[in-house]
Amino acid sequence: MKNLALCLTVLFALISVPSYAQDQRFDQGSWEIAVGSSASDLSLEPLVGYFIADNLEAVVHFDYSTTTTDFPTGFQDLDTTNLVVSADLLFNIPTGTSIVPVIGGGLLYFSQTSDYDASTVNDSDDTGVGLSATVGVRFLVGDRASVNVAADAVFVQVEDNLADISADGTGVGIGVSYSLFF
Repeated sequence: MKNLALCLTVLFALISVPSYAQDQRFDQGSWEIAVGSSASDLSLEPLVGYFIADNLEAVVHFDYSTTTTDFPTGFQDLDTTNLVVSADLLFNIPTGTSIVPVIGGGLLYFSQTSDYDASTVNDSDDTGVGLSATVGVRFLVGDRASVNVAADAVFVQVEDNLADISADGTGVGIGVSYSLFF
């Protein structure tokens, strides 16, 4: 049974390769709408993109999450809200196949608010700006869709109001998304 599944997968991949040789979903003037999730918090992350040139896309990406941590009796519960908004340029490397590598980078804004129940002493409001770099792969599905896997590196300068400090931050994340093209 495993061999049959493997053979069918290889056959599907070979049949689908020629159908993407003249792919037009990455042409100038096309739109992309995507929703994805990062491996770290599993929040839904919308993305909107517009192809400003063939294979070159300007993207606006939103990541919003809120988490409540319930601590045992005697400790204050914690509500944390995160917001990241980024503007990126992505280049889809034409391969003529159903697998399209993607590279890119951009600017981002970061905000994190921590709110302890029944206290304002330890509450914090951190904000920052930074740069992001993306490397990924699109797996084209049909005429108007793709499943995307990407790794992002983020370099951000954070201002912390609680400690009145500035700090550099770096992070790496992996995300999966599903895109529709118009």
